[in-house]
Formats: sequence, C-alpha cells, structure tokens
Amino acid sequence: MGIQEYIMTAYREEGIEKGREEGISLKERDFTLNLWHLREISFEKIAFLVGVSEQQVADTIVAHLTEQGNTMTEALSVLIAYRQNFPPHR
Repeated sequence: MGIQEYIMTAYREEGIEKGREEGISLKERDFTLNLWHLREISFEKIAFLVGVSEQQVADTIVAHLTEQGNTMTEALSVLIAYRQNFPPHR
C-alpha cells in the first residue's frame, strides 16, 4: 500500500468530522488556514503555533478544501503534496 492510499484510508476511517467534534474553535480554524496558505510551514509547526494536534490541522484543511468544492480525493491529494514538502524530523 502506497502512502497516498494509506492516508486516504486513514481519513476515511477517522472522518473529517472528528476535528469539528473535538471542538477546534473558529479562531484556531482561521489561524490554521492562514498559516497553511503561507505554504512555508509544516503541519508540525502549524499544530504547535495554533495549539492543536497535527490531525486537527489536517482535518481542518481537508474540511476547508471540501467546503471550497474539491472532492475528498482532490483534498487528500493536496494534503499529501503539501506534506511531502516537509519531511518529518528524525
């Protein structure tokens, strides 16, 4: 299973509603999206600055992209491409 299939499966199982259920505030959502739009900051750093988990960052971005008319597959492809620009620190 490739990384894209793995991430898509994980999102299907978790659902983007999880972020909303966990109560990410509108202020946190807006801050997350503003940092993401800069395209210069990793999910790890966005999560740290906003004070949420990396999963909540991903859920917020996927929800935003689908609200903008992207399909789930398109939203996940954008998410995967973004994450590939910021390899994890080891």
